[in-house]
Amino acid sequence: MLGGGSGERLCTPSTSAGPFRIFSVAGFQNRANDIVYCPPIVRQQAQHVPEDSTAIIYFGGDVQDFPESMETNRDSRGYMKYNLENSAILLREAFPRSHIIVIRPVRMEFKTFSCFDNFVRGNNAGVPDHTPMNHALQHLEKLLQNLSQRLISIPENEILDQAAQAAAAAAAVAAAAAAAALTLSNATVAAESNSQSAPANDSSQEMDIDILQVQENITVDADGAVIFPIVGSEAAELLNNVTGNNGNNGHQEPTNNHQEQANNLQQAQQQQQQQQSAAAIKMTSPTTALGGTNNVEHYNNDCATGQQTRQAQVGSGTANATATVNSDSNPLWWRENLNLDKSKLVLIGFSKGCVVLNQFIYEFHYLKTLTPDDSSMCRLLSRITDMYWLDGGHGGQKNTWITSRSLLETLTRMGKPV
Repeated sequence: MLGGGSGERLCTPSTSAGPFRIFSVAGFQNRANDIVYCPPIVRQQAQHVPEDSTAIIYFGGDVQDFPESMETNRDSRGYMKYNLENSAILLREAFPRSHIIVIRPVRMEFKTFSCFDNFVRGNNAGVPDHTPMNHALQHLEKLLQNLSQRLISIPENEILDQAAQAAAAAAAVAAAAAAAALTLSNATVAAESNSQSAPANDSSQEMDIDILQVQENITVDADGAVIFPIVGSEAAELLNNVTGNNGNNGHQEPTNNHQEQANNLQQAQQQQQQQQSAAAIKMTSPTTALGGTNNVEHYNNDCATGQQTRQAQVGSGTANATATVNSDSNPLWWRENLNLDKSKLVLIGFSKGCVVLNQFIYEFHYLKTLTPDDSSMCRLLSRITDMYWLDGGHGGQKNTWITSRSLLETLTRMGKPV
């Protein structure tokens, strides 16, 4: 069943490939944790063998929680993109062939401090108090066993129905986000265009002022002809010309000369434009036509070759394609022979989550040196292939990093890549 007595759904998939929320997964004795799970999105050839699968187990840091919980907290609202579900999706993209398991802290003190009390004891701020044995490894093994049973027992139709509803809701949210981004982009472009138009207006005003200043130095005679100020020897020369050309008509020659100059300038500009157009046609037409012909021929040859190749491959590929479709037709193929406790384990701790990995080191030492005859956890220890500490830290004064020589020697003898 997906529903619980408290009214919360025990599984809320957001797509057909997760992430899934599995609430109150039972662990060691009376301990329980909420888990975010993402199945692999790339199917391995030997998927039916549990020992060949890999599970990525992630312990997050402070603030990281379900998105609705982070939304209601002032301090964590700004880190919404690092919520547990998004973290699971990021891990799935990095490890597409692996099962992704994000273990939620048993409590979030003040909706901020992650407290992994089921793995390591700590105070109200989640500062750890490491002990030689807190049964953290046993709790992890029980979580993996019960998580596998819970995932297998969920009815397929309930998963697919809820996945379709959640996918539609996610699409609506994405569309709303895209619309908001488009609106913001348009507003930014409008603001930039306004800021660019302001200097243009200033320059136009300066041009108007210059024109007015020039016009103050221009005089017009009684017939409307513009008289430009001439000084020095040019004035005497112009006076002689006017006297030798019947006096009254002398003032029309400057005007005629200016008209001729304007006409000559216009004709020169037209000729220059025609020459540029002819040069552009000469440069583009032959080359483009030749290149276009070659491209068309090359495209036709490629199409013919590709068609022959596809026809040759149809017969050999049909059987394989049919077999692949039949094998992948079940969207929940990842539930086949699901035994996460038998998978290879990769442990990842981020920030506060690293305290869980530190506790594991304490228990490695306890199991290997103080109780060497106890073989109950040997199977789980052999499954752990890698351990990653990512920016570990907490608010305490000690045990941020393991520095004990005996603990580190035990870890070295186990040969675990860290």
